[in-house]
This record gives sequence, structure tokens and C-alpha cells, in this order.
Amino acid sequence: MQGISNVLPELWMGLASLLAHKLRSLLTMLGMIFGVGAVVASMLPWLLANVFDVSNVAEPGQLPDSVRFAFYLGAAAFLGKTHFHDDSFLDVVSKVLAGKS
Repeated sequence: MQGISNVLPELWMGLASLLAHKLRSLLTMLGMIFGVGAVVASMLPWLLANVFDVSNVAEPGQLPDSVRFAFYLGAAAFLGKTHFHDDSFLDVVSKVLAGKS
């Protein structure tokens, strides 16, 4: 327990600093969230192509399916659950997935 008692004052000091500098803490958290999101978004087409066997080849001027589906998954994560209850949104998504738009 000697190690924990040595760390507790630093933890309390760090917590006090976070509470004293709320804007800096918020901006740091946003930067971390955006950074993790950017890494996940850049890995998603690779994961779809190599793990889930989604096509990574397209005709000239077209996007590969792995990139299209990564975009759709990112949009779904961004829009969240509340937008999926709208029938018009689901109609648009189904038309896009079917290649009709």
C-alpha cells in the first residue's frame, strides 16, 4: 500500500487542475476523441477489405465498396440511433446501397 499512498497526492492535484481549467480539459478531450475517431476511420476500409472480404477494387472513377461501406458506417455512427427511426432516411440508405441514386 506504500505505492498507492505516494500516488494519491498527485491524483488529487491532477483532478484539481482539471477542475480549475475546464476549457483546456474540454479541448483536450475533444482532441483525443477526434484523434481516435480519425484513426478508426482510416482503418475501417482496410478492416472491411481484409477481415470482412469486402471488395477493395473499383472501376476507374468509382469508389471501392470497402470505402463506400466505411463511409456509411461512419455516417451511421455520427448520426446516431435517433436518426434511424425516420423512414425517409432508411429509404435513402436502401436506395444508395442498391446503387439507385
